[in-house]
Amino acid sequence: DDTTTLIKRTSDSNSEWSYIGRNKAHYKSIVNIIFGIALDSNVPRLLTLGKDRNLVEYDILNSTEDNLIVMSTDKIEQSATPVSCAWYPPINKEHFLLIANSEYKIQVAKCNHQTLQEDSPWTNTRIVHTKDCQSWLP
Repeated sequence: DDTTTLIKRTSDSNSEWSYIGRNKAHYKSIVNIIFGIALDSNVPRLLTLGKDRNLVEYDILNSTEDNLIVMSTDKIEQSATPVSCAWYPPINKEHFLLIANSEYKIQVAKCNHQTLQEDSPWTNTRIVHTKDCQSWLP
């Protein structure tokens, strides 16, 4: 529930996998696991979002067997609980992450390697759901 385990396919057949490592980087349940590629270097990225309000990024390339390395841990909420995250479509060489929380708000955070900056004008935008539409409120 709160542990990340990374395995890798070692051949083109779906039957051969190798164990990379495991890390208990969260102290509460993980609510989302997200993979990506760094836009400036094509380095694979793995992030987990937990109910402990932490966003954790792992160092996939330098992790060895039985040692999944944590690259960074960022506290992303003060009181609300994160419920989901997704990559914002790339428009330049910067990554943005959309993070939804239990208070029906979405944060847009700049998510570069080892940094998470909440400097977007859409930070803490509230989403109101009605039966037939979704509205964005400041």
